[in-house]
Amino acid sequence: MDYDSSEEEEIVTVLMCSAIVSALAERKPSKKKRRWWVRPSLRSREVAGHASRLLPDLRSHDEEYFRDFLRMPPRTFDTLLELLRPAISKQDTNYRPAISAHDRLAMTIRFLATGETQRDVAFNFLAGRSTVSSIVAEVTQALWLVLEPLYLQHPSTADEWMKAARTGKAAFHLEVGGTRKQSVERSCHRDLLAAMLRGVHNGLLSRVLGGFGVHCMTWPWR
Repeated sequence: MDYDSSEEEEIVTVLMCSAIVSALAERKPSKKKRRWWVRPSLRSREVAGHASRLLPDLRSHDEEYFRDFLRMPPRTFDTLLELLRPAISKQDTNYRPAISAHDRLAMTIRFLATGETQRDVAFNFLAGRSTVSSIVAEVTQALWLVLEPLYLQHPSTADEWMKAARTGKAAFHLEVGGTRKQSVERSCHRDLLAAMLRGVHNGLLSRVLGGFGVHCMTWPWR
């Protein structure tokens, strides 16, 4: 059977398209090969990391340094841990054990209290940087969700509002409902633009007074 040039071009085009489609269908997405599942230097976290070695030693022998390390005494840390444990605990997997609620809270408190970078926390607690980043995000959210109803609770009934008003009148005469704003500075890391400009983050802490003290707080950093 004879084919003219136009028919040959059409056949070749169809064959080429079919070949391309077939190749694309069989091609699997390339994945970056992992060098290791757990970085070798992090495998000793449970025996050599700060949460496993330093903190227990400070708790037993030097409570003052424990307070300096986490900016709170052991009793306060334990109270926070019991409140947050259900929200921040993770299940072990078939591949590796989960980081304990104790260690997750210690990493987050150290990061929040001292201004260390997440990179520093990762080095000191022998955890991956991306792991520390996820832990800090999850635990800080849990801190707000668990503690806000306990310590920043708003009156919900008329009787509660009247009680708050009577208490406030005695303790804070003409102050209930008043607001106060306080500028707060914290050191900022060198990799942030603000550090190049002025070396600090400037935050504005707002409080609203109620009959039992502070009812709500906000702290937008800029």
